[in-house]
Amino acid sequence: MAHSQTSKYNLGSVKFTALLFGEGGRDRKFINQLLEIKQFKYRFDENWRFSTDNATGGSPKTILLKCKQASENMGYDLVVCFIDLDQLILENPRTYKTKTIQLALEFPNISIFWNQNCLEEEIQKNLGLSAKGKKRINRLADKNIEKFVNTPYWKKFIKIIEKREKELEKEKNI
Repeated sequence: MAHSQTSKYNLGSVKFTALLFGEGGRDRKFINQLLEIKQFKYRFDENWRFSTDNATGGSPKTILLKCKQASENMGYDLVVCFIDLDQLILENPRTYKTKTIQLALEFPNISIFWNQNCLEEEIQKNLGLSAKGKKRINRLADKNIEKFVNTPYWKKFIKIIEKREKELEKEKNI
């Protein structure tokens, strides 16, 4: 498993810390790119320090176990694990939603960010790309990362952080 890496955030005034955990190395690279978008930095740079890590694939439960292991005893205020639904849907098309609820209950300290499909399909859908092939899609996503702002994917990602920030501010009376 890869070691956590802290992004280039101001550590002096940080109030909260978060681990953003991907399924694999490509997911981690994508998450790091989202963190570097100027709108993200503007919104969260002052209050948050983000670390990233990743599993090396596997079932959703295996990925969550690796995420839990990576975040244990680290004192993160927020842990978000990005997982693709495609495997669960393939294995259990009728009951995958129940399985997602079971996993969320089994890992209550992890906010699960379910990708509707695999990461590349999410990128295609949100950027309106018609490219074929994982490498080509990933290259286009790298070049067009700023376009993620205002997509449903971006809003879902931001909402997780904002919700937790409000909870923490209320807990700490900030």
